[in-house]
Amino acid sequence: MPWRANKVANVCNGSKSDQTAKVSKGWKADISPFSFAGVRRSLIFVSLTVAAFITGCTRPTHDHATLAAIKTESAAIMRVHPTKMGHPLPQAEWPHVIASLKPAFVSVDQEGVDIMVKPDFDGGYGYYVLKKGNELPGPPKRYSELDEGIYWYRPY
Repeated sequence: MPWRANKVANVCNGSKSDQTAKVSKGWKADISPFSFAGVRRSLIFVSLTVAAFITGCTRPTHDHATLAAIKTESAAIMRVHPTKMGHPLPQAEWPHVIASLKPAFVSVDQEGVDIMVKPDFDGGYGYYVLKKGNELPGPPKRYSELDEGIYWYRPY
């Protein structure tokens, strides 16, 4: 078995296992972008970037004119559709500024108008416009006030 002896001698002389030991002790490994490890790192980076982009793009507007228009249009929706409590309004009935937010749905309930911009398995993101004198329909930590009576909500 001369090949075993030769292999053991190479390991002892510091050929293959010494290089592996140096890499595992924090030495910089020479990784080509086309190697398996390079492709894997690239895929991880791209997937994390895409995930951050998808989840990070849902933000409320802070423009006071837009928020005032949302509040005015929501009051009109509550006057016109008091009987559609909890049911989504048809897209054709969405007022101009609310429609420009590109919501997934708009609905009226007892507390106010729900404008869901992005649905999520745990509640989604959107605007909630309260009727005067009503309380928020969920946990207060879920909502952040944008303007008087207009809130931005996020998943639980």
